Amino acid sequence: MAVSSRTIISALFLLISLVALVSFRNLITPLVLGLILALIMDPFHQVIKKIFKKHEGLGALITTVSIFLLLIGPAVLLFFLVMNELTVILSRFLIYIDQTGLRANSLFFLNLLQQIGIDTETFLISHVLPFLNDVGGIASKLLVSFFANLPKIFFDFFLMLFSVFFFLKDGKKIREFFFGIVSVSENDKKHLIETFQGVVLGIFWGQFLTALAQGFLGGLGFYLFDLGTPVFFGVLMLFFSLIPFIGPMIIYLPTTAYLFISGASLPTVLLFLVYNLFVVSSVDNIIKPLVIGSRIKIHPALIFFGLIGGLRFFGALGLIYGPLIIALFLLFADLYLEKTKQESLFHNGHK
Repeated sequence: MAVSSRTIISALFLLISLVALVSFRNLITPLVLGLILALIMDPFHQVIKKIFKKHEGLGALITTVSIFLLLIGPAVLLFFLVMNELTVILSRFLIYIDQTGLRANSLFFLNLLQQIGIDTETFLISHVLPFLNDVGGIASKLLVSFFANLPKIFFDFFLMLFSVFFFLKDGKKIREFFFGIVSVSENDKKHLIETFQGVVLGIFWGQFLTALAQGFLGGLGFYLFDLGTPVFFGVLMLFFSLIPFIGPMIIYLPTTAYLFISGASLPTVLLFLVYNLFVVSSVDNIIKPLVIGSRIKIHPALIFFGLIGGLRFFGALGLIYGPLIIALFLLFADLYLEKTKQESLFHNGHK
């Protein structure tokens, strides 16, 4: 049977696309981030476009510069606040050791070890000191790795901004090119665009706002209980809240143990734990359904497993790719349901 020229061209196109994907795989992340930022800033960009009707490039540039300032400004401020509080933590710890406060305040814990038959000196030598050495080694490796990767970080950041500019300026042309390859009706085009934007923004705003809320409330807890350096620990909680299973508890559980060991009153220890369990850790049960549920009729478990799968296969980047893959899956699943006259996954199916 003769193979049609259309089939040959399609096969060649698919092959070349795969080669291009492999060749430029290191550029995918900044491009994806650029697309997400362009979607997030689109309402603002539409206002700018109305002001500069005849200058699309200038409007896209203004929006891109605004994104740069929104990212860099808070990041720099937060960096200096965190570094300042980290300095305070280190100085307090050194003073604490120098004044033998560590031994005095740890007396309860050491007595507890002795009562259950554990030799405290052996415990410190065989467990505590190796643990501190491991932590120091990991911290130094992370620091070296961060500075070694600084050029790549800056390159990816500016590539992301560059892609944002072109997504904003030539977004319509890019969509037309894509839909020229994937032949769909005008009605389906509109549905695909609106649904993709809604799902992606719903998932990412849900994750971002939850992390922001947990970081703020976690830092507030450190402030209210007079633990010091609330910004530093709030930022840590913000980042850990993005990771399923771990979340902010990786910060507040050891802190609760520290309060107990250091001699804080039992009501204070319990109140701190209850605050974090029922306020900090539970806020995602309020925010995510409100933000994500308003856009998609989908069980939160699917989003959760998408994040887990993303982390497993892509590492930290899975926090980006996991929700994005879910969005694409939901998008085409919904299109299939629409075509087969079944109920849409989304609240407003296209007609």
